[in-house]
Amino acid sequence: MSNARDCAIKCGTGIFQAFMREELQTVEHVDHIPEGATWTQIRDAQEAARAVRFLLMVDSRREINDGQGAERWNHLAGRFELWKRDLL
Repeated sequence: MSNARDCAIKCGTGIFQAFMREELQTVEHVDHIPEGATWTQIRDAQEAARAVRFLLMVDSRREINDGQGAERWNHLAGRFELWKRDLL
């Protein structure tokens, strides 16, 4: 499965959306989030996808299939798996 497909599936789940809400609170470049950006509340798959693109500094989820985008996605997906384990 491609990283973009994996990301799309994860973005559609409530648990990943909760993870992304927490990630946005700890990100280094959070000060670059536009004032009043409601997508940071991450209530659905679209907002989660936008947060992923923001955090990974890509314009499209396709960019996470290879190169630096893939490295960043793999790191984020790994943190998500660790985060989930802590919940159990």
